[in-house]
Amino acid sequence: MTQSPPISIYQLAQQLGVSTTTISRVLNGREGIGQATRQRVWEAARASGFRPRMAVRQRTVGVVQDFVPEHFMGMQLSSLNIGVDRALTEKNFSIETFGTHNIDSITDRYLDAVLAIAWETKTIQTLKQLSQTIPVVIFNRPEIMEFSSVNMDCKQGGKLAAQHFWSKGHRRIGMMATKPTDETLAYTSGMKQYIESQGGSFHEDHVAYNFFRSSLAPLKRLLAQDITAIFLPNSELTYEVPYLSMEGLNLSVPEDLSLIGMDANPALQFYRPPMTVLSEPLNDMAMKGINLLQESIDEPDRRPTQTTLDYQLIIRESVANPHS
Repeated sequence: MTQSPPISIYQLAQQLGVSTTTISRVLNGREGIGQATRQRVWEAARASGFRPRMAVRQRTVGVVQDFVPEHFMGMQLSSLNIGVDRALTEKNFSIETFGTHNIDSITDRYLDAVLAIAWETKTIQTLKQLSQTIPVVIFNRPEIMEFSSVNMDCKQGGKLAAQHFWSKGHRRIGMMATKPTDETLAYTSGMKQYIESQGGSFHEDHVAYNFFRSSLAPLKRLLAQDITAIFLPNSELTYEVPYLSMEGLNLSVPEDLSLIGMDANPALQFYRPPMTVLSEPLNDMAMKGINLLQESIDEPDRRPTQTTLDYQLIIRESVANPHS
């Protein structure tokens, strides 16, 4: 399909009844232009497909990252950011960064696309507005259909954890998380499906939440159910629960309690004991996101696409056969 030639800055200025200097000042984020005029320029530029000359040589991607929530701590976020930066640089994109503190300013920048790690309602609403004119790709938010997304298969992750515990002889398997979310419900669904496929049982009382407080009480509740193996699907719990088990309850891991955590930090191989973890393929995740971004820029009429990746199990020494 032959594309129409892009509109020039002179045509855009004539269309809006302003000078080319005004257009240039708005697109370069300079002061001295009223907000109403600034908004008119942005809307007209996006609607007409106007491209500044610089963008012919180098497209610009806005990278949005909200304040880090509890379930995405540890090395995952920094590793994903490194992968994103490297992949964008390799594809010769220019990068502008935005966070919770300055998300409002993203509508005043001329971007080709947005790549986001976002949870805040305000951020999501801003990105939904932007997605009407430029592509938005987000990580781990498959429920937002307005955006393309790259997501981890949490149900597959739950199955993988349950399968490993089961292979070691555990029949009383539990999970601890911070609060019920779509992700934690998918993990429990995967665990339940696998365990029941093997003839076992997995009930609501096999799942405990700490609701951002100490994990000692929910840990005791699981142990009172004769749970011998616990899946910990976030970084915070991956560090806290082994410590509480050994130092607070005088248990031996994995002899008394087997644990599978989640974190990309290679230092966990030196933990006591070295932790078996579910790991996200963060480099693949970053590259998938950039590829979706590139395809969406090249094909403006492309519909949002959801891509799902599988977890990997890194087996170390925190899972053993239960006491007979």
